[in-house]
Amino acid sequence: MIFTTVHDLVDRLYKALADDTVSQTLSRILRHDLIILDELGFVDLGDAGSDHLFQLVAKAYEQRSLIVTSNLDFSDWGDLFDKPATAAAVLDRLLHHAHVISLKGDSYRIRHRLAPPSRRSDS
Repeated sequence: MIFTTVHDLVDRLYKALADDTVSQTLSRILRHDLIILDELGFVDLGDAGSDHLFQLVAKAYEQRSLIVTSNLDFSDWGDLFDKPATAAAVLDRLLHHAHVISLKGDSYRIRHRLAPPSRRSDS
């Protein structure tokens, strides 16, 4: 299993672009049976990041398990990628065999912090 933020993943692959090791870096990531990509949508992907994320999802498709977290609705993903077609291709692959869990309501962290001291445990 590998856990990374999308920002760190894109940064890692962008650095690999500089020394021409993108394929090797993707291969190392894809050795894991489970790839967890956290915080999609918090940082602009840019052209290279958009392409690299698509490559990872495309190569993992039907070969590896992916978990992707995002605060954005799927309808907003078109704004994340350099081209709407890339967003559509990523969503097509992610959602084909997906179990989508949609959480609504207040943030757990904020709700926990705003709770009266007697009802929370600060560790």
